[in-house]
Amino acid sequence: MSPFSNQNLTGAGLPPAIPQGQRAMSIRANEIIGVVGYVLPGTRVDVVLTATPVGAQEAITKIVLQNVYVASAGPAIQKDAEGKPVTVTAVTLFVTPEEVEKLTSASSQGQFQLALRNPLDMEEAKTRGIQMSQLIRGSAPPPAVVKAPRRVPQVIPTPPPPVAPATNIEVIKGDQRATVKF
Repeated sequence: MSPFSNQNLTGAGLPPAIPQGQRAMSIRANEIIGVVGYVLPGTRVDVVLTATPVGAQEAITKIVLQNVYVASAGPAIQKDAEGKPVTVTAVTLFVTPEEVEKLTSASSQGQFQLALRNPLDMEEAKTRGIQMSQLIRGSAPPPAVVKAPRRVPQVIPTPPPPVAPATNIEVIKGDQRATVKF
């Protein structure tokens, strides 16, 4: 994949340079977001998002896209709130459709930065993200593992068999009466 620049610009523009199954997406950048001029066409970056999730008390910073190819970087013309053209720095990335969704969400919900990658580093980093309070305290302790008490099946004693009702017989001898139970 060759970098997209004015030297290899064809009449069709950028579309023929986009790899099959990917999209070109431009994001607004500045010197800080763009690693002070080192993000150039042909380099690879990670996109890092800082946002406050709904219901959370503080923001979290997390790598949301990794090893993304930079197609172009430089000034672009955009419209300001009044519709007037202004020059901004933009970085165009080649991303998958799923990454388009992530990048769009990142740009609308928080702030992002680009982290420049070594071109030989293709390994995906596994991170959990970090909050400011964790930076100040040091790493957060792992969540405590709470074991549920072992549940012992409750033994229900079997009731004694029902006692058959006693049979009463009334015995009459002359003028005497007696009840005998069997």
